Amino acid sequence: MKDIITQEVFLGEKLFGWWYRIAAPPEVPDDAPLRNRMRVRSGRLTSMIILFEMIAALITLMVLIIQDNVFATPIVGMVLVTLIIGMGLNRLGKTTAAGVLLIVVEEVGVIASIWAGGSVLRSEALIDFNFFIVAELLAASLLTPWVALPLTLGNCLVTVAMIAFMPKAPDLIQDLQYRAFYIYAYPIEIQILVTIVCFLWASSTFREMRRANNAEEITNLTIALSKQQQIENLKKQQLEESIQQILLVHMEVANGNWRARVSLDHQNVLWSLAGSLNNLLARLQSWRYDVVQFQRNEQAIQQLLQNIQRAKWERTTLPVYTTGTSLDAVIQEISGGIAGPQQTDELSGNPPTFRRS
Repeated sequence: MKDIITQEVFLGEKLFGWWYRIAAPPEVPDDAPLRNRMRVRSGRLTSMIILFEMIAALITLMVLIIQDNVFATPIVGMVLVTLIIGMGLNRLGKTTAAGVLLIVVEEVGVIASIWAGGSVLRSEALIDFNFFIVAELLAASLLTPWVALPLTLGNCLVTVAMIAFMPKAPDLIQDLQYRAFYIYAYPIEIQILVTIVCFLWASSTFREMRRANNAEEITNLTIALSKQQQIENLKKQQLEESIQQILLVHMEVANGNWRARVSLDHQNVLWSLAGSLNNLLARLQSWRYDVVQFQRNEQAIQQLLQNIQRAKWERTTLPVYTTGTSLDAVIQEISGGIAGPQQTDELSGNPPTFRRS
């Protein structure tokens, strides 16, 4: 069934695609709301009706020009202008306004065809009243189903009024004497019967369309909720993994690894927290380095003080050694200033002595 519908759509595009691009609303994506897609389909139907009406009006206009019918030619010309306006409205997506214009054209066309006999109603013109059905079908299909009901009532009143009050030909006067009920009831009965059937069919169709629209919206909402749930689950999983990574970094730092950092990208929800934690760890690492250096300097100072005191006490030369701190240059400088027993005072010639301050 789906393949048959696809083939019909392809055939319609192949035959009337050029006309759709001129007179029908622009195509919408397949995932567009159902009401938009139905508006496009209704617009295509309207464009096909406009095409048919324009062809019929052009043929009628040519015949009237040949017959030199002064009365009907301007009316058909106005019908053509109205159809062109309806085509423009339909192309702009205003399918309701285009549908109203088509209904007006049909109504005017039926009345004009009845008056075309020289303002005298003849028996053969009674069949023209049946063409009111076209306007009623258009009203139920292109507009809303209930519009066809008052339109049918108005057409029935117009039918009765024209039969009752228009000048009549002798043949129609004779028919009214013998079968007046049939002449009045026949067009009215057909209009009412067709309108009721069309109303029920169109109402059922519109009801199914609304149901399908609701079902489609529920489906789309369900899909959206499912996607949202998946996103929330991913965020929850990402959050749990990020928290676990932060805890592992805390454990590594507690075990002495001051170079441990939290590696989270910019898209992570805890990226700002990880950045702040990394900055704090970097400062703590720098502070720890400064503390270690301070402790080493403190130890080096204490060691140097002890060595100086020992060299004074033993009157020996201060040995040169390295501590890996900034005191190494100081030790190198003062190591030659403390003389041992073999050294003599340059001024007195006596061995140097240490003076306690």
